[in-house]
Amino acid sequence: MKQKITSYALYRWRYLIGYLSIGSAIFAALIFAVVFVPGGIRLEEKIASVKSGSLQFYHFDPQTVIDLPYHIIQRASFALFDVSSFSIKLPSLIFGVATIIGIYVLLAIWLKRNVALITTGIAATMPIFLFTAQDGTPTMYHFAVSFWLLLSAMLVSRRYKPTMLWKVLFFVFLALNIYTPLGIYLDLAVITTVIAHPHIRFLTRKLNPNRVIIAAIVALLTLVPLIYSIVLQPKLALQLLGFPGEILNLQTNLFELLKDYVGFVDAGSGSIARPMFSIGVFLVIAIGLYRFIIIKYTARSYVVWFWIACLVPIIILSPQYAAYVYPVAVLMVGMGIDLLLREWYKLFPHNPYARVTGLLPLGLIVAGLIASGSSMYVTSYHYIASTSGHFDNDLTLLQKQLSSLKVTKEKPALVVVPESQVSFVELVSRYDQRFSQTSKQPSTLDAPYTLIAHDSYSKRLIKNEPSKIITSSKSQNSDRFYLYTKPAQ
Repeated sequence: MKQKITSYALYRWRYLIGYLSIGSAIFAALIFAVVFVPGGIRLEEKIASVKSGSLQFYHFDPQTVIDLPYHIIQRASFALFDVSSFSIKLPSLIFGVATIIGIYVLLAIWLKRNVALITTGIAATMPIFLFTAQDGTPTMYHFAVSFWLLLSAMLVSRRYKPTMLWKVLFFVFLALNIYTPLGIYLDLAVITTVIAHPHIRFLTRKLNPNRVIIAAIVALLTLVPLIYSIVLQPKLALQLLGFPGEILNLQTNLFELLKDYVGFVDAGSGSIARPMFSIGVFLVIAIGLYRFIIIKYTARSYVVWFWIACLVPIIILSPQYAAYVYPVAVLMVGMGIDLLLREWYKLFPHNPYARVTGLLPLGLIVAGLIASGSSMYVTSYHYIASTSGHFDNDLTLLQKQLSSLKVTKEKPALVVVPESQVSFVELVSRYDQRFSQTSKQPSTLDAPYTLIAHDSYSKRLIKNEPSKIITSSKSQNSDRFYLYTKPAQ
């Protein structure tokens, strides 16, 4: 008797095998990104850390309200693990995992499980995602809230249980999204779809108004710090809308954005490598864009097109938000993969064996997209000096040296850093009392140990020879600290 394809163990366990394979690849990529590449922290991470460390709930500063939820979590990370490279990056890693879960669940319900699995693997190995997941700045918070807002909106429209929980979460995510720059545009896209799309408008009328009011009140309470801050400092609203402080040359902005998205021959000189997407992923995005044009009457298409219409002009005005197209790009990839699978299956409508065998070329394409994204990330942030030079591991080197010297808070070491680094090093010393900091290089050695940072070192002020030069693995400016030991009396 001829066996059916469904009787094969490989077919029955295909999703589990897929989950384990792609899950393992994502886990390995995230750990590799956090631990090894780029192997340090950049200036923007230090600025974000200082902002998180300055949070005071009894004397709230309106300037700290932008991306407030992220900074609260980063502050909690400092309280648990002190200030270190790990604790600075931990909130982004948490939001990165939340983003991956949100992508998979959203697309599994929106499209199909196989499409969701493939898209999640591609999305999690894009260079921009791997960079943002290890970057101690709030960008990943924007990604996570965007996907979970879309997911909760879909679950409310489809009446998934518990319905009240998803209503509350939907309104809360609407509120949390306003805390991040450009987040309000997704809110507007969702609300516009509710008003403009006939089917969604019909479903909205059937919702229990009392439950909607309760959920809206919860969201309003979530917005209290933001409302308070904007009343005191109305300019904060412009920052959240993404408007630049000054109008730049639009032609220059467009040229820079082109290099960010399709600059396949220029890695750039900034801390974010170019391009954000590989050639293969860019082609899949183009296919997904075509698919969204075809299904333009669906609710998901309404949301995406309204969202794009809001984002494009703002990103042209403020190119520093170029990475914020990532959620839209992932949705495009999902629709592109869905279209590819649909067209491929049409070639073998009645032969399941041919369909399975025919998926091997597609599997190789997906594996290539995942591998190319990971390799682009490693190459850009590890081997290209113009990009990797923006990161340093001074904090890790300093903490290791303090541990080896066995200094205590009773007899702390002195760390000399440039004026621009004082705020960050002061934050570190607040949690690690084994050292004090200053921006002025002393002429005499009063502390048991004095560590002078590379940018503060001047041999003219201290006549003694350093007892040790602490170096990094960089090929340039690798002398990070000069250690001086107080002479025995």
